Amino acid sequence: KNLLDCSQSDFRVDEAYSSFEDVSTDLELVRDNPGCYLESLGNCPSFSIPNKLYGRMGAIDTIASLYASEECNCLVVNGRAGVGKSRLLSQVFTDVSRQDGSYFLQINFERAGVNPLGLIASSFNSLCEAFIRSSLPQVRSAVAVQLKSELGTVGLFALSLIVPSLSKLLQSQTTCATEQSMNIAATLRYSFCKLLEIISPHTPQIILLFDDLQFTDDSSRSIVSSLLAGAALSAFFVCCYRDDDVKPGDAFSLWLEGLEPRGMEKIEISNLSIESVNLMVSETLKVFPRITLPLSSQLHAKTRGNPLFLRQFMESLHSQSFILLRLNPPRWTWDLEKISSVELPESVVELLIEEMQTLSRNLKNSLRVVSCIGSRVTKQTLDVLVSALGQNLTAALEDLVKRGYLVQDKSSEVRFSHDKVQESAYETMVVAEQRMLHKKLGQLMFEKVVHDETLLFLAATQINLGGIDASFDRRKRVDIATLNQKAGNRAKDMSSFDVALQFFQNGILWVPVESGWSLDYDISLALHQSAVETACLLNNVEVVTELTTNVTANARNGTDNQACLFCLVKSLATCGQLEDSKNIAFVILEQLGEVVPREKGDPGFTMDFKSMVTALKGLSDDAILSMRATHQSERDDLSLSVYLILAYIYTEISRPKHIPDVALQMLRITLNNGLSAVSPQAFASFAVTLVSMGGQDGLAWRIGKLAKRLLARPHSQRYSSAVAVHLGAGVDWVFEPIQSVAESSLNGQRSGLQVGDLLNARLNYRNYLVSIYLGGKELSFCRDNFLDFLETSKKENKVLGSMYAEMCYRMSASLIEGIEYVDNLPSWDDISNKKERNIEFSYAFQAHDCMRSFLFQCYDGVMEGDSLLSRLQNTTNPPLLRPLLLLGVFYEGLLSFQLVRTHQDAKYMARGMEALQFIEKYSKTNPFTFENKYLLLEAARTELTDSDQAWIVYQKAIQSSNNHKFAHEEAIASELAGRCLFRMGMIIESHSFFTFAAGKYRSWGAKAIAQRVE
Repeated sequence: KNLLDCSQSDFRVDEAYSSFEDVSTDLELVRDNPGCYLESLGNCPSFSIPNKLYGRMGAIDTIASLYASEECNCLVVNGRAGVGKSRLLSQVFTDVSRQDGSYFLQINFERAGVNPLGLIASSFNSLCEAFIRSSLPQVRSAVAVQLKSELGTVGLFALSLIVPSLSKLLQSQTTCATEQSMNIAATLRYSFCKLLEIISPHTPQIILLFDDLQFTDDSSRSIVSSLLAGAALSAFFVCCYRDDDVKPGDAFSLWLEGLEPRGMEKIEISNLSIESVNLMVSETLKVFPRITLPLSSQLHAKTRGNPLFLRQFMESLHSQSFILLRLNPPRWTWDLEKISSVELPESVVELLIEEMQTLSRNLKNSLRVVSCIGSRVTKQTLDVLVSALGQNLTAALEDLVKRGYLVQDKSSEVRFSHDKVQESAYETMVVAEQRMLHKKLGQLMFEKVVHDETLLFLAATQINLGGIDASFDRRKRVDIATLNQKAGNRAKDMSSFDVALQFFQNGILWVPVESGWSLDYDISLALHQSAVETACLLNNVEVVTELTTNVTANARNGTDNQACLFCLVKSLATCGQLEDSKNIAFVILEQLGEVVPREKGDPGFTMDFKSMVTALKGLSDDAILSMRATHQSERDDLSLSVYLILAYIYTEISRPKHIPDVALQMLRITLNNGLSAVSPQAFASFAVTLVSMGGQDGLAWRIGKLAKRLLARPHSQRYSSAVAVHLGAGVDWVFEPIQSVAESSLNGQRSGLQVGDLLNARLNYRNYLVSIYLGGKELSFCRDNFLDFLETSKKENKVLGSMYAEMCYRMSASLIEGIEYVDNLPSWDDISNKKERNIEFSYAFQAHDCMRSFLFQCYDGVMEGDSLLSRLQNTTNPPLLRPLLLLGVFYEGLLSFQLVRTHQDAKYMARGMEALQFIEKYSKTNPFTFENKYLLLEAARTELTDSDQAWIVYQKAIQSSNNHKFAHEEAIASELAGRCLFRMGMIIESHSFFTFAAGKYRSWGAKAIAQRVE
């Protein structure tokens, strides 16, 4: 009762209790937090906002629940600047790491960071260190062996350059020529993913937090995407970004839209509620919440509950004495009327700028210096600044740390408490002042770089931010251009290609226009070439085109522009401008004095081809393998590489008549000049040509094996994937089991990923899928992988690849679910409508149509028109034969013999015999793949005249299918054998074969066909 009546005494009205419920609430607060609500403020209290999270228990519980869930592997967290995302996630997962022993790695990307990729590398370096410390020696040895196998020498070398601890894990130094990688960015993406995939099974849970992703560059985002694609296998990923820095349609927002890792959940962190703001204010002022509520309501209304804004506003109110300390007794009080009348800026940046303008000149200048350097400043840089600048920087920085603008780490590194603080400090200067300070710092660092190259990036960045200064003399501008060239090369070595390109482009701008291509030709050419090569790696065709045009207009001789022209050829081909790419490739060939590819029917080609065949037959394997190396390796590598791209272009634009001469010219250069890095590809391409021209399969097989052996030569490993594509699709299947071809294609894919040869890695993977599909791999596995390949092909705008994947997916799904099965992907009729778009696809579709008709026993016009075999043999431009097309001929033969029985039409008998003879030829060179198919066709033919003899041949076909591991074709042979027995009146015996066939169909996964047989 006395507590309730105290409002009538000397106590403040807002401190009086209005109910026993208020009394109870305050007593609970005193009990639970006596340090805040019971103890006195002391004699010299300071204004200090507690360093704790407020109002985030719901978010913490949600994050902890998702982390514990088996379904969630990736968490995407967004929110506006200053809501406390980074702090929340860091605290949650630091606590998790302490509790369950997991490895928590946090990667904080920075605004205008010089090397975002270096931050990822540093985090993986820490992961390797942790693994080395905690793992047993035998585990480390096993991991090292697996890494060497999966990454190869190229991947290991590229990764060890930026992850030094990898060498400790491998217990050896990896050496390799950097030019072995065709695309170092792609090599690193693959290598990072494999490193995580291989290490993670041997460690506690790995948690990777990518913070402030909105500041990443393209290279870093592509690595994050690749890591997330394998999220379920390797780690728990947390992606955090600031949504008010993301604009619809920009590169980052488009990247976000494309993120689709399995098990991804999204959380948005919003501003604080009034209750949370009130708790923060209450604990800051050490006054009960019921008393601070009016003040908190005002603060919440003005700051919208943004934690960073709120903290800065409270600091500002204290500095203006609107929140002040009453001394007797010591207690915090506030002037609510004045606070309510304060006009608050629209953003925290504006508020911080107002505060910073009240600082002393020395403090303000120190803040500006640090803001120009970046979000953090190393001790080494600080030492340089302290020794060079006249102001008392050390004392000023200590003061700024006390005021909360900066934070000092244990390593004496200084960083801003929030990037908005850096932004505010930077914006206390107008643009002219910013450039002037950058220029001053740049020149200061430039002088130090001569003795300390660790300042290289910083010096170049500061000078460039200061802007091009035309008042500098020519010599100084060229020196700065050279500095940018060095910085760009260093960034490129670290695989930070976006940053490297910026340095090269700035270097070009520093070279005086009036003397660049006359007095300063060497540095101008070097900068342009470096920029073009880097832009090509980034698929930036606009920059490649513009700079190549400059080089071509100013090159002193024909060879100086060839490197840039070749980059332009690659860039144009990559982005689909194939005709333009082809025409520029012709320009390079003419400069080199090489032959522009002729059509297959050209008399000159025919004569040269026959001469080459004769020459090869006269050369022993040892003679070829012991050939000397070319004395003009750069020129020959360029010539052969141009021809390689032309082969790709001719394939894409459906002009295969020129491809044989491409292969011929590549081998001519090799035999005339000597072996080069690209020579294995020359031999492989010519081996394929020998098969396609006909009559030289044995020589093709020999030349193909030589191509594989030549890959062991220095610098040739990068072509392993291309050689695998050519030989797997064009030669090996003629002689080797299709299961072996599938394995070689999978190894070829891995080789391509290791060296960044993405095109051939992708083609090898497609060949692998088709090979296992034709070899009888379980159909649900094929269906799911064709679906993944289809989605990837669509994203990469690979039209032909998409069409093939749609067809194989639909066939697999139909065999599993039934011919009438419908989903949201193109139907069989939809795919049929696309067959006229590409002649090679039309052959593949007809092969599938024959397979579909036979297995489902539906003859809906599939045998009308020209047969597949006649189309393949009679066209003036036959396609490269592949196992898929031979399988189509096989099914067409089976259909033909069936239709002879029902229609008694000589046309079908002729088709069946043609198919039988065709498959018989290949069964002699490759009994592993084609013997059972030949026997099955022979049995079907024999059954038309002699059922008893046919029954014997069917048994041989069943046994051959079993011996060569074609379970699905063992099912077909058993079904046809059952039919034969049934027609012979052996009903009970036929039933056992039908039952066996249905079981084999089911083991293949063809449930719909098994049901038909049953």
